[in-house]
Amino acid sequence: MIRGLSQGHFGKPLEGELRFSASPKIEKPARSYASKRWRSVIPAEAGPRHLLATRSRREMGGSRRKQEPPKFRRHRPEALTFTRHPDSALFQLRICSILFHVSAPPASPSRIESELAGRILVSEQRRAAILARVLTGFMSLTAAYVATTKFRGEYRSGYGWILLLGCFGCAFEWVVSVYLIRAIRKGLQPARIRFYLNALVELSLPTVMILILANTTNPTFGITGPASHAYYLFIILSALRLDFRLCLFTGAVAAAGYALAGVLHWSAIESASGVPALTIRFSFGARVLLLLLGGLVAGFVSVRLRRTLVETLESVRDRERVIALFGQHVSPAVVDQLLTQPRGDTSEVRRVCILVLDIRNFTGLSEKRPPAEVVALLNLLWNFMVRTINEHHGFINKFLGDGFLAVFGAPLSVGNDCQNAFAAARRILRELDALIAAGTLPPIQVGIALHAGDAIVGNIGSAERKEYTVIGDVVNVAFRLEALNKDFGSRLLISDLVRQSGGITEGRAVSPVQVRGRDEPVAVYQMA
Repeated sequence: MIRGLSQGHFGKPLEGELRFSASPKIEKPARSYASKRWRSVIPAEAGPRHLLATRSRREMGGSRRKQEPPKFRRHRPEALTFTRHPDSALFQLRICSILFHVSAPPASPSRIESELAGRILVSEQRRAAILARVLTGFMSLTAAYVATTKFRGEYRSGYGWILLLGCFGCAFEWVVSVYLIRAIRKGLQPARIRFYLNALVELSLPTVMILILANTTNPTFGITGPASHAYYLFIILSALRLDFRLCLFTGAVAAAGYALAGVLHWSAIESASGVPALTIRFSFGARVLLLLLGGLVAGFVSVRLRRTLVETLESVRDRERVIALFGQHVSPAVVDQLLTQPRGDTSEVRRVCILVLDIRNFTGLSEKRPPAEVVALLNLLWNFMVRTINEHHGFINKFLGDGFLAVFGAPLSVGNDCQNAFAAARRILRELDALIAAGTLPPIQVGIALHAGDAIVGNIGSAERKEYTVIGDVVNVAFRLEALNKDFGSRLLISDLVRQSGGITEGRAVSPVQVRGRDEPVAVYQMA
């Protein structure tokens, strides 16, 4: 059952129960903590911030010399003193708001970054796996080509080195892929320097291939051949690392490696190409610049991908936060609307309408049926009842076994909360009667009560678990009214506040009810 913080709970002397005080000077007798080596004394005058220690005389050989160990610091509680007038209900709600001021668990940046690091690690593993497969296929074609040249007598000594270098690259990428798979499974995060070393090793492969081809074949073929285009494969896949600096580093290393290979064979290229020197220099410089710009573009792409991934993770976290706070019984429309609202992490006083529903004689009903049938019966009932509450802009705040508590007006209000609550209660009764008449449900009686008033609404709980909770006298009165259905033989009772706020003109007035914890009786109307 849900209980609010009202006069009935605190009792009459509310001042004593709402008073919290902590004096800056903590008066307490001196306490001694004896051990084998130290005898510590905390004087009452010193307070908790000071800790003086002296050696026992037996161990000091009669010496009176004092020795101070490291001082310990303790957090001093703040002074909180509340006084109020016993008849001020609004002040009581304000005090409860202060006491239960708890922030909701937002999408923590540390958690987002941690999950993002895991996603980046998965992306890095996929990149290494793609490179391993591509290099394996490329080296298979290269091996077939080398075998053909050897069969025709066109084999050159540099081909063997290229095959050896390609096999090393394939093995390297497969080892990196397997290592990252194990790191992901164990939850490890490799150091960032390893990714830079990995990029350096990968980009060294095409550079060494260019140098081998330039030395064993035509230098122009080595500089402009297939090995020079392998740089772009590494640059494009570097965007999957989602790191702008790493992408830029990849482009810079590729440009530097290609420039180094060209400078070492520059004279041979100019003499063998038959093209004007200015054209060769322009073409070569454009290739180097394109490699550098490729790394820059890949960096911008990685930044965009990273930003999109972070926004997606934050959106998922926000949706999970809303569902965790308001339960799984909030309609998707309400969840989407809450996500567009600014975060209301603080508790507040709001005008709400409370609907309490209870199934009559459910204990006797459940004792005559097996547990599976009881659960199926409850699910059938909650199915149309929860749907009805959601369609009338309310949400189920608590399931109470054989009943529930629904809130209208929080966390979102459409302005006619009492009218919506009353319409939802009437519809629940109509659908229940229709299901019983059709034989889908056994004869079941329910009791419903509605009451409106101010309540504290907010996220309350520990750091591990928080829950959106409604606290206040309005909750207590709603439960008291629901219990009165047994006395009046009714199925739906509403208070006069609900009747006036919802513009309801029907109903039969019953005698005012004296609710425990309230000085004045509550005007009640029987609606069914």
